[in-house]
Amino acid sequence: VGFTLAAVLPVAFVISMAYSRIPAVRSYVSSLICLRGNCGWALLALVSMPGLIALSIAVSRLSGRPAADNFQLPATGLALVGLIAVKFLYQMFFFNATGEELGWRGFALPRLQSLTSPLVAASVIALFWVPWHFFLWRAEGRAISSLNFWGEYYVVHILFSVIIVWFYNRSQGSILVAGITHAAANTAFAFLPRIDLPIFIATVAIAALLITLTDKMWKKLPPDHRAVQRPTQIAARQGIPPDPVPLR
Repeated sequence: VGFTLAAVLPVAFVISMAYSRIPAVRSYVSSLICLRGNCGWALLALVSMPGLIALSIAVSRLSGRPAADNFQLPATGLALVGLIAVKFLYQMFFFNATGEELGWRGFALPRLQSLTSPLVAASVIALFWVPWHFFLWRAEGRAISSLNFWGEYYVVHILFSVIIVWFYNRSQGSILVAGITHAAANTAFAFLPRIDLPIFIATVAIAALLITLTDKMWKKLPPDHRAVQRPTQIAARQGIPPDPVPLR
C-alpha cells in the first residue's frame, strides 16, 4: 500500500493541476485530461507509431533481411489485450504523458514555436530529449559508450519528435494526444519483434518527410494558434498585466 501511494500520488497531483484554482496552471495542464477538437487525432496517435513499427518489420521480412521470426508474444487472446492495456496505461500515466510530454511538448514546445518553426522546435527538443534518457539506458545496459549508439538514437528521436510535434499541433496543443503518441510507440516496442533499425529509420523518415511537406512545418505557426505561447499568456503567467494599468 505504501509503495502504491508513493507511486500514484505524484501522478494524481499532476493530473489534479488541471483543476487548479490558479488560472495559469489550470490553462497549462487542462489539455492533459481533455481532447481539443476532433477525437480522431487521439485514435490516429494510438495506431500511428505501432503501425509504422509493424510496417518496418513487414518490409524487413519481404526484403529478405534478418527478422525475429522466432519471437513469441507473452500471451494470446484477451490475456494479450490485457497486457497491452496495462503496459500502455503504465507508460501513459507514469512516464510518457505526465512525466515527459507535460514538459517537452506541453511546456517547451509552445514557447519554442513562438520563436521558430515547428520543424526547428522539434529538432531543438530532440537535442535535449536524447541525453535525458541517459540514466535509463545505462540501467538497461545499452551501449552508451558507443558513438554509433548515440548517432542512431539521435536520428530516431529527431524523427519521432517531428511526428509528436505534428500530432500536438494538429490536435490544437493537446498534451494528451502527444502522450498517447509517445505511450503507444513505447508499448509497441515492448510487444513487437526486435526491429531492423535501418528499415525502421527509413520508414519513420518517410512518414516524417510526408507530414513535414504536407503541413509545411518549416514555416512558423500563426501567433493565435493554440500550440503557440502568446506574449500575453507569458505575461499573465509571470503576473505582469497585459496592458498598462491606468492610474487612479
